Amino acid sequence: MVRKSEILKDQPCDELSHAEELLEKGNYNQALEIVESLSSSNELEMIENLRCSLLEGKLHIKLGNLEKAKLVVDRALEIARKQDSLLTIADFYLIKAEIAWRSGEFDDGLSISKEIEVVLKKQESKAKKPDDTERF
Repeated sequence: MVRKSEILKDQPCDELSHAEELLEKGNYNQALEIVESLSSSNELEMIENLRCSLLEGKLHIKLGNLEKAKLVVDRALEIARKQDSLLTIADFYLIKAEIAWRSGEFDDGLSISKEIEVVLKKQESKAKKPDDTERF
């Protein structure tokens, strides 16, 4: 038997997945309503919050709200940096680069793209490090 608390725990993930599907189908406004509702609910765990912000940034870009997208992404990028979540940081940089390019700030877009490469190289070296608990 599934407890009500377990159902509620999965609900934000389900709603985020639904919003992602709506984005793919081009239903940007409907997806944005879901994402904004979730982000203001304080029911999200850290990773869900970052996923929600990533999606919100993409939606604002699609809707032409570049300044709003930049605000959302910058705020979430700071959280991702504090968590040292390198792949998430790279995702946010990718959105920042797209915002810069769409805004006509091509030098900034190129600079941000180079940051993505730096972050991904850090992730690669982090993944190659042997686990401290390994025994030889």
